[in-house]
Amino acid sequence: KYRAHGLGCFALEVSMNEPALVKNETEHRYELFLGDRLAAFAEYLQRGPSTELPHTVTKPEFRGQGLAGKVVDFALADIAAAGKKVRPTCPYVARRIAEKPEFAHLLER
Repeated sequence: KYRAHGLGCFALEVSMNEPALVKNETEHRYELFLGDRLAAFAEYLQRGPSTELPHTVTKPEFRGQGLAGKVVDFALADIAAAGKKVRPTCPYVARRIAEKPEFAHLLER
């Protein structure tokens, strides 16, 4: 379930024990917050019927917790829900799709 989270932002409602996942339309990125701190994000660019995911970042102090995977999975699920295809120009995103066959149908052909 999504809820408005400021101008151009939508968040996935999660429990207090889970990271907060946000689609920040103003900054063109999917974001993962732990508390009030931005821990990871995946940038996106709309390319017609496709969404390009060119860059994924996990802040150094949050690495090794699987947060990049969570934010990329959130991005891929949102892209799928929108009926779009994905162009994974970020190597991490390409690997994630290869590891998760449920996202293979999203690949731009």
